[in-house]
Amino acid sequence: SEINKVRARLETDVVTTGKQVDSFLYYAIGMACMFLLMSGSIGLQSIASEERRQTLSRIMATPTARVRFLLGKSLGQMGITVVQFVILYVVTSLIFKTDWGSPLAVLLLALAYAFAIAGLSMLVVAVIPNRVAAANAWLISVQIMAALGGSMVPLSQFPPFMLKVACISPSFWGLRGFLDIAMAQPLPLVNMLVLAITGLVAITLGTWRLARG
Repeated sequence: SEINKVRARLETDVVTTGKQVDSFLYYAIGMACMFLLMSGSIGLQSIASEERRQTLSRIMATPTARVRFLLGKSLGQMGITVVQFVILYVVTSLIFKTDWGSPLAVLLLALAYAFAIAGLSMLVVAVIPNRVAAANAWLISVQIMAALGGSMVPLSQFPPFMLKVACISPSFWGLRGFLDIAMAQPLPLVNMLVLAITGLVAITLGTWRLARG
């Protein structure tokens, strides 16, 4: 099955190219994926700030304004996430000499991952009116998604049924894609597509929810 194929690849340290992913690089990627998930709270904090200054109610005056507001926040969140990732990438590459693989492939996957995070965090905003509750829900979700995605325990140690469950986490697709790039595998187009669809669906649902009031 496809799950067994994934598991077999995860348990193989050396691929046909001869490239390896050591434990430091694995956890550098894993921690980066988790840290970027946490950056989703920045968008939530920004909206909470708008609410405290009583500008949010005016922004939300019309359905059109609500949609534009959410899209603008999503793009801003995505930009912040990408910048944070670039900093992590540069620091680990220059100081710790980690080899992430093709810089272009890494950037493309990072964009898709950031888009998914931005979409999901904005969906939480749209679904949970209370901003404090939304922020807390996001932080709890981050821990769950990071754990399922392999940031805390290597994916190779997951039992088959957990690999199936892990597929619901964007962190799983992000981490798996970065590992593939580091091992000089072909561009992880499936991972990018899953993350892009996740972000698109989340933003669409979020704007629809806000438009309904």
